[in-house]
Amino acid sequence: MNNQTLQPEYMSMFRCIGSECEDTCCAVWNVAVDRETYQKYQGVTDSEMSKRLKEDVVLRKNSERTDHSYASMKLNQKTGSCSFLDGGLCAIHGRLGEEYLSSTCASYPRKINEIDGAQEMSAVLSCPAAARLALLNPNGIEFEYVQRNDARNTRVNVQLSLSAPDLPLTMTYFWELRVLSIEIMQNRKYSLSHRFMLLAVLADQVDETIQNQSSDGLPLLIERFRENMDTNPELTNPDVFPINHLFQLRFLNDILLSITENKIWTNPRYKECLDSYISGMQRSENEGINELLIFFETSYEKCYSGFLREKEYILENYLVNYIFSTLFPISAKGSMFDQVFYLGILFSLIRMQLVGIFANSDSISEEDTVKLIQSFTKNFDHSVSFKKDLLKKCELEEATTLGHLSLLVMY
Repeated sequence: MNNQTLQPEYMSMFRCIGSECEDTCCAVWNVAVDRETYQKYQGVTDSEMSKRLKEDVVLRKNSERTDHSYASMKLNQKTGSCSFLDGGLCAIHGRLGEEYLSSTCASYPRKINEIDGAQEMSAVLSCPAAARLALLNPNGIEFEYVQRNDARNTRVNVQLSLSAPDLPLTMTYFWELRVLSIEIMQNRKYSLSHRFMLLAVLADQVDETIQNQSSDGLPLLIERFRENMDTNPELTNPDVFPINHLFQLRFLNDILLSITENKIWTNPRYKECLDSYISGMQRSENEGINELLIFFETSYEKCYSGFLREKEYILENYLVNYIFSTLFPISAKGSMFDQVFYLGILFSLIRMQLVGIFANSDSISEEDTVKLIQSFTKNFDHSVSFKKDLLKKCELEEATTLGHLSLLVMY
């Protein structure tokens, strides 16, 4: 076992800000309690805490129990928060100590993965404190090795072996593909939307090589793509990638209106961002699509020239953190392009909302951007149905190709 952990440098600076946090992690979500921690609770001698633990930690049904999700914390019916949240602080942590936290609570917002015994750790950006550290570094995300920490009650999200037989080629060349993907995202020679399309082209070529069952072709493809990124006009020229603002507006605005109309939100902070977006887009003087398109284009240009161009690193950091924390490009289906396509929709939706929020008040700040990305992540990161519905919409509209992705991403 490797005794080091690979992590983004911001992890060394992360500290929970407790009651000062504007969006507690102890609300709305179902908080799982692992078997070991549940059994530990049975031996608590503090009479008050023992009583609370027996009343507010509920065993799951026999058919639903796993070692990780053995029981659940009751939620306060009035606030929607965990029953043990007292004045913005965790009563279990305060009265019994960190070692009594469940693996869910002890780990969050840390996301720990293991590849062949080597540990990686990053943060999910649904935590405001972690989101600020990850997103607001103008120099971009850098990585470091630190001493491995195997605390009893921290949870490993995914464990992988890259030496197992019959692996998908995206796993066989996992390191090479992920390193190149992060290089592309951090190549500031190009605009961020251009960089994203470079990643999409790479993914498309990787999938094609795999479909042709050319295992020897991937190392050569990776090497040549890295060389061609700075020399091949089909990659260096942004005009190669088609743009259609009307398609982008229709497609993305339709998704955001659907989220509003169907109330697909659980996070109040995200609802505030969504309301600001809707209000901003409604400032168009006419409801006709052509007038709305002109308003959208004007708002985008103002937002980009005044904020997004200078702060583009915020969205870059979001994409790099996503790639690192999700073990990109590994997927159940083995398709790299499918993952890039979904990430492209998320990126485009976030950017679209930033433009609407800007239009609402003719200004936008770093805090507005962090709030949107953090609350958007908290609202949808754990939603299987959201991802499924987005991809279904793409399939129904026959918009699943590299060209369609360019229409969503490029501006």
